[in-house]
Amino acid sequence: PAPVADAPRMSVFARLCSDFTHLGGKPFSGSENVLEVQAWIRICERIFTRMDISDHDRVLIASSHLQSRALDWYELLIAEVDETTLTWAQFRQRFELKFIPESEKNSLARRFLDLKQGKSSVSDYVSSFEALSKYGLEFIATPYKRNLKFVEGLKKYLKRHLMLQLELSFEKLVDAALHLESVEMEHSDDDGGGSKNPNQ
Repeated sequence: PAPVADAPRMSVFARLCSDFTHLGGKPFSGSENVLEVQAWIRICERIFTRMDISDHDRVLIASSHLQSRALDWYELLIAEVDETTLTWAQFRQRFELKFIPESEKNSLARRFLDLKQGKSSVSDYVSSFEALSKYGLEFIATPYKRNLKFVEGLKKYLKRHLMLQLELSFEKLVDAALHLESVEMEHSDDDGGGSKNPNQ
C-alpha cells in the first residue's frame, strides 16, 4: 500500500484529473488520425494553461489519459527516461514524433496547398483551412498571403468579390465570405432554384 503521507498528494492529483476532464480533456488511444492527434495535444495545452499547473503535473495528467497503443508507447518512454524528470516539452516532442510522423505532415501540407472549397459550405471550408494551415505556414507567412490562399480556394463568385478585399483581417474576410454565401442562397431561393449555380 502507498504510504499514508502520499494520500493528500493522491487526493490533489485526483482532483486535477477531474478538473482536466471537466474542462474538456479526453482519453487518447493512439489510433486517432493526425488531425485528431494535433487537436488532442492542443486541447491539453489550453486546459493546462487554464488550470495553471506545474510542468510535471502536465505530464502526469496527460499520461494518465493515455490508453491502448498510446499507453504502450508511454510505458516504453518512461523505461528509457526517468518520469520524475520528464518535462512537458519533452513529452510533447516525443509524443509528436511518435504520432505525427514527417510523412503525415508532408501529406497534410500537400492537402493544404490543394485545398479548394468545391461543393462544401464556406463554414466547412474555413474549418478545413484552419485545421490544415499549420502544415503550410511557410505559404501563408504574412496576413496578405494567408488571405490570398484562402480566397483562391473559394468558389468563383466569392473569389470575384473578395479578391479586391485582401487587405481585410482574416476574420473580416471570412465574415464577408459567409455573408456573400448567405445572400447568394437567398437569391437562389427567390428564383426557385435559380439558373445561377452557387457552386461556381
